[in-house]
Amino acid sequence: MSKPSSNDPADTIREWISRLETGVDQVANQVMGTSQFSSTMNQANQVQLTVQKLFAEMMGRQLSMFNMPSREDVVRLGEALRAIESRLTRIEIRLDSLVPKQASDTAPNDTNKRPPRTKRPQKKPANATHKINGATEKRPAS
Repeated sequence: MSKPSSNDPADTIREWISRLETGVDQVANQVMGTSQFSSTMNQANQVQLTVQKLFAEMMGRQLSMFNMPSREDVVRLGEALRAIESRLTRIEIRLDSLVPKQASDTAPNDTNKRPPRTKRPQKKPANATHKINGATEKRPAS
C-alpha cells in the first residue's frame, strides 16, 4: 500500500486495520481449508453433543430423585395441553353451530322461573325482648 497523502492519524489507523484484516483472512483461509481443520471441528462438535447429552441425562436423574418433572415431562404436558385446547375449540365451534344465535345471545330470565312467594315473614310484637350478653333488653317496635 502507498503511504497516506496526509498526516491524519485516522488514515494511518485505517491502513493498519486494513493490513491486519488482510493478514488474518489469509491465515484463516489457509488453516480452514485443510482437511485436518475439518476433522478437528467435527470431533469438537461430537464432544460437545456428547457432553450435552450426558448432562441432560444426569439432570433428568437428579430431578426424578427430587420428584420434579424433567424438561421432557414438561414438553409432553405442553403438547397434551395443546391437544386438549384444540379439541375444546372444535367442540365449542360445533356447539355454537347447534345452538340458535338468539338463544345464546340473550341471558335467561331467572325471575320468571321462580315460583311465586306466598309466605310472608312473621311480624314481631311491639314489646319484643331479646338477650344481649345475658341481659334482657326491650326492643322498640319498628
